[in-house]
Amino acid sequence: MKNIFFFLLIFATGIVIGAYAVIIDAYFNSDTVQSNLIDYNLIDYVISEWTQPKIESPFEAGFPSKVELPSAHPGYFPDTVIALAKLTDSLYHIPYEVTLCQFALESSWGQNNLSLSNYFGLTYEAVKQFLPDSSWAYRRDLVSVNGSIMKRMNVRFASFKNIAECFLIHGKYLSTSKRYARAFRSHSPEKFARSIAECGYAQDSEYALKLVVIMRRYKLH
Repeated sequence: MKNIFFFLLIFATGIVIGAYAVIIDAYFNSDTVQSNLIDYNLIDYVISEWTQPKIESPFEAGFPSKVELPSAHPGYFPDTVIALAKLTDSLYHIPYEVTLCQFALESSWGQNNLSLSNYFGLTYEAVKQFLPDSSWAYRRDLVSVNGSIMKRMNVRFASFKNIAECFLIHGKYLSTSKRYARAFRSHSPEKFARSIAECGYAQDSEYALKLVVIMRRYKLH
């Protein structure tokens, strides 16, 4: 029985790796993609794996949710989110396409805001200068140890009054941080996404890839 389970595990792993290979080859490294060659079911499956809400522990699950997007569900950008993304684009020159993809990836399409109205995984230390009050809470997240080892540790995440405050502070943070300055020299949403990823927005080494895949899947590029 154990041998059968092991075989199935290896087989499933191969499928996932194959799926990643298809995504990388067809979406990330190619300038154009023939729509009739795209397996959207496969792509949707991979994106859903990336964006599933993740509960770290019963302790985390015990926090009451702030239900601000009752219509939130996978693969859907609520009108409120689209409007806020375009507002931050006009105010801070952050491509709204990038903001939408970050929203999808960081908050599981609005289903997980850390119970803090935090839709972008913004830490307290990163945005504290923009917060009207010092509001934060500990949540478990991946952190870098010695530059390479990844561990889950308690991290202080910023708490926002509502979704609008979160989007606006996200815009202020990106547009005023020297770390991301070179991203604003690009007029391409994809290049912008890759640039903020290379500058260390997230610990995930495939962050840029994930943003670009979501962008192309939902025709935001």
